Amino acid sequence: RLRIGQGERCWVVVSSTGDERAARKALAPVNCQEQLDDTIDYWERWAAFCTYQGPYRAEVLRGTLTLKLLTYEPTGALVAAPTTSLPEQIGGLPQLGLPV
Repeated sequence: RLRIGQGERCWVVVSSTGDERAARKALAPVNCQEQLDDTIDYWERWAAFCTYQGPYRAEVLRGTLTLKLLTYEPTGALVAAPTTSLPEQIGGLPQLGLPV
C-alpha cells in the first residue's frame, strides 16, 4: 500500500526478469525525473512529425500515438490488437459487474 498526499510525488518501478544480474540492474537507483523528461521529449519529437492539419487533429495524433505504442520497434509489427480488452458497450460489462 502506498499513500501520498496532494502535491507529493513517488516513483514506482516495475520490472520482470529471470536473470539475477538483470534484476539488480533494473533495481539500481536512477534519476526518475530525468528518465521521465527524456521519455516526454522522445514522444513530443515523434509527434512533431505528424503533418496532418485537418479536423480532429488532436484525435488523429492521439490515435497515431496509440498505434505507435502498440508497435514492436525492431519489426514494426503491432504487438496487440488495440481493441482486445475494450468493452463492447458504453458503461462496461454490466453482466459481470465491471465498470469501464
